[in-house]
Amino acid sequence: MFVNQRFFRLALLALAAAVMTPSAMWAQKDDSRIDVFAGYSFLHPGGTIAQTPLDGLAPTKANSIKLDDLKKGFGIDGTYKFKPWFGLKAAVNGHYSDPADFHMVMGGPVFILPLDHVSFFGEALGGISHVSPAGGLHSGTAGAAALGGGMDLWLTKHWAWRVIQADYIYQNQAPSNIGGAGDFNGARIQSGIVYGFGSFAAKTAPAAACSVTPSEVLVGETVTVSASGSNFNPKHTVAYAWSGAGVKSMSSSATIATADLAPGTYKVNATITDTKDAKASAGCSASFLVKPLPPKNPPVASASASPASSVVGTPVKIAVSCSSPDGVPVSVSGWTATSGTINGSGNYATVDTTNVAPGNVTVDATCTDARGLSTQASTSFAVEAAPAPVIDRKLEARLSLHSVYFVTAKPTVKEPTVGLLKSQEKTLSTLAADFKAYSESNPSAHLILEGHADVRGSAAYNQSLTERRTAIVKSYLVQHGVPESVIETRPLGAAHNLTAAQVKESVEEDKDLSAAEKTRILKNEKVIIWASNRRVDVTLKATGMSETSVRKFPFNGADSLTLLGAEKAPAHKKAVKK
Repeated sequence: MFVNQRFFRLALLALAAAVMTPSAMWAQKDDSRIDVFAGYSFLHPGGTIAQTPLDGLAPTKANSIKLDDLKKGFGIDGTYKFKPWFGLKAAVNGHYSDPADFHMVMGGPVFILPLDHVSFFGEALGGISHVSPAGGLHSGTAGAAALGGGMDLWLTKHWAWRVIQADYIYQNQAPSNIGGAGDFNGARIQSGIVYGFGSFAAKTAPAAACSVTPSEVLVGETVTVSASGSNFNPKHTVAYAWSGAGVKSMSSSATIATADLAPGTYKVNATITDTKDAKASAGCSASFLVKPLPPKNPPVASASASPASSVVGTPVKIAVSCSSPDGVPVSVSGWTATSGTINGSGNYATVDTTNVAPGNVTVDATCTDARGLSTQASTSFAVEAAPAPVIDRKLEARLSLHSVYFVTAKPTVKEPTVGLLKSQEKTLSTLAADFKAYSESNPSAHLILEGHADVRGSAAYNQSLTERRTAIVKSYLVQHGVPESVIETRPLGAAHNLTAAQVKESVEEDKDLSAAEKTRILKNEKVIIWASNRRVDVTLKATGMSETSVRKFPFNGADSLTLLGAEKAPAHKKAVKK
């Protein structure tokens, strides 16, 4: 009982080790035709023999002992498979111990279940067993049989680990030879290495494939031919040989110049040969057509302009008709115009006549076919001066552009849309209304917003701060009807600050301040300079004019003290409106 338990314990342990090993570690088995095994063999004889030399005694009357497990042993076998699932095995085993050695030679059928990474097998073997007792006891040779199976785990394409082979072993030893029991009912466990070779896969003959690119050409064009082989030994080098149609090459591809070939169909042949096995050879062929050259007539092209007469600033569309009498593909390119800016694509182009002087404008384009033949297409149109816009001079005269001032460090990064005081919003509302009315009579008008910051911040900080200031002013104007396309922003940081002299001059020329107020204000010169440079200037740009923002700090504004910020600004009386 103890032996049987140990037998099955070893078998289960080996099987678990194989099953728990990740399948990615093992190789895909290529079903071999012959498997050869060599490895360790453990034998539990399962019988008894005479304990002492017989010395004339009948073997049946001699004292006997039960044989222990034979832990020293080897096993060698070979299996020839007629099918991937069936074969015949021949096996030799040797087991060594005191008081007896066992040698077995058996053979018989094997049934196999071949999977991707593992093979299971069962066997039924018959043969002979020879027992050699130690100490001069009689030896005996008798019939033997084995019934069992095992599992092979494939490590590579040819090598496997026989995880376990377990067999029931029967030996019919005659008591007259060795004494003891006549039948041995034992067990054998083996494990080792398997080498498999040969294959059931039929050897595929080498093959070759030829291709031609392009399959049709005109006389003078080049043809490329190539050949590829399959089923050749990947470890060997192959040689290429070409023939036909003037092809000369020793590589897998070649080029054929057709300048000297008459129109017609041509055939090329390639032979691929294994340089180490001349019998491994394959050939292929491919054909191509050489067509005669077509007639070479240049393309025909004409151009037209719409409209034929245009006012300055009005775009003019140009269309080119281009075709080949020989039916060759054509394209239009090379657009040029004697004045204005031209943008062409395909058979059409547009001429921007902005700022073009009145007169005639000539447009040229080139029509080219696929053979390189070309023809020029040309057309012209007249440009007339645009009528002078009727500008509301009264509105222009009162269009007042004021600078917009900010509290220190406003707007902030966290609140980039907050920072305009009520007085400054009012300034922007008036400016937006006046600009919209003015731009109706002068469409070329646009606004430039220049942002400034005082010198106390770093260059990077001031740059970011003025970007937020110009952005919030622009956003306010857009919300009040000024088109975003006519607003340009220029965040300048502290690079263009007003000087002390410029600020002093602005204060002294402020007609809304009394002499006493000017004196009090200028006593805090540094604070006033800082406040005067926290602003966004608004500049009007229009045809024939440029008006710059009035850089006048709102000392009399309702929130002027807020604009001066945390600095201690001079107190002054608000001017009384008259």
